[in-house]
Amino acid sequence: MRFAVTLMYVCGCRLSETELRHAIPIIGDLRIHKVSNNPGAAFRREAVLVIDGDKPVLRPLLEPRLAGMSVLAFGLRGYEQLDTKRGPVLVVQESLVTNAT
Repeated sequence: MRFAVTLMYVCGCRLSETELRHAIPIIGDLRIHKVSNNPGAAFRREAVLVIDGDKPVLRPLLEPRLAGMSVLAFGLRGYEQLDTKRGPVLVVQESLVTNAT
């Protein structure tokens, strides 16, 4: 199903209400599934927004949880992995998800 996704954090820092009002949502197919990076490793859930079949548009949202729900939208909260000079770091990410009309 096609959704419009608005990111509420950038590099772990929450956007202001003004920035959120002016943010342009990204439209694509939202998929939530379990993956394992290594054979024999534990599975983890991730949410991915894709376009054109399987082309990811955003970094995967790791361990997504429902953060809120209304009649017209819902929120997903989880972690996103950033690659830094010191290695990978997990930061909070939350998305406002609405119907893409």
